[in-house]
Amino acid sequence: MADLGHQNEDFILQCTFDQTKCHYEDFEVIQDDKYGNCFTWNHHSRNMSLRSTGPGSTHGLKLTLFTEQSEYISIYGQDSGVRVSIHEMGTTPFPEDDGFTVAPGKATGVGLKQLIINREDPPHGECSNSTSFESMYGDGYSVAACRKQCLQDYMERECGCVDTIMISDVPRCRILNQTQEICRQLMYYMLQNNMLECECALPCSEIIYLKTISQSLWPSVTYLYHLLKTIHSINDKTKDINDFEQAQSNLVRLEVYFEEMTYETMSETPKYEGVYNLLAEIGGVIGIYVGLSFITVVEFVEFFVAVVRYLFRRIKRSMKVEALK
Repeated sequence: MADLGHQNEDFILQCTFDQTKCHYEDFEVIQDDKYGNCFTWNHHSRNMSLRSTGPGSTHGLKLTLFTEQSEYISIYGQDSGVRVSIHEMGTTPFPEDDGFTVAPGKATGVGLKQLIINREDPPHGECSNSTSFESMYGDGYSVAACRKQCLQDYMERECGCVDTIMISDVPRCRILNQTQEICRQLMYYMLQNNMLECECALPCSEIIYLKTISQSLWPSVTYLYHLLKTIHSINDKTKDINDFEQAQSNLVRLEVYFEEMTYETMSETPKYEGVYNLLAEIGGVIGIYVGLSFITVVEFVEFFVAVVRYLFRRIKRSMKVEALK
């Protein structure tokens, strides 16, 4: 399957990171059920963690990509472009779920801000702190990986087949097999309507990237000659691109960078750490209300006594006046 998709040496024409030239071999090739060959930058399997030294596009990852329009297949190539997914190192990307599409003929800039979310595990919360999560999608836990693993497990058990290329020792579901196709679609329907028993809680610790996307026309007419001269020397397949229209249809410029070298943290914290704290809080509130109620009663009694004394004096004075008459 990998031989039938885009190859990294054809797909990635130019690459720089933090003002340093990189190579298509620096990308790890992984397989995706929908998009086939996917190329991951800074993949954890290479035992290296590349870091940007500053904010802005100058210190980010810059790529010139070749979509090879001439090799698209009829109805399977309905749109042209590149699907991009930005994720934390060690987690499995799912471009069909969390990715975005970059159009050819555009220079697309993606500014990132890092957000770290820390959730409370039981008994205060319901997050999953599973560091031992293992599936066909790798070791990194995510809700998407958990749900997809659960779906394929149900499909294997109920349908006798799976519809993912990630499992090689179980038969693939065949579209022309009516029984398997109906069963497969039923599993997806049940998953979407939460009818499968998939316990996939949010991770207790999660890093997400907030994206700001901007685009401009690329390449410019004045830059086209220099660009074509450069890419023709890189890859012979690009020699079929000789004018502005072909460049607009086949080439993508992508820049990914941090907008600022800071991050934001969002954390859940328990209001009460134990039963004693809760009881103390309840006691304090009750004390306030009881105290207010007692004071109010005393004030009413005092007011009532004052009124009675006032009326009593008025009556007594009235009786004296009558006696004098």
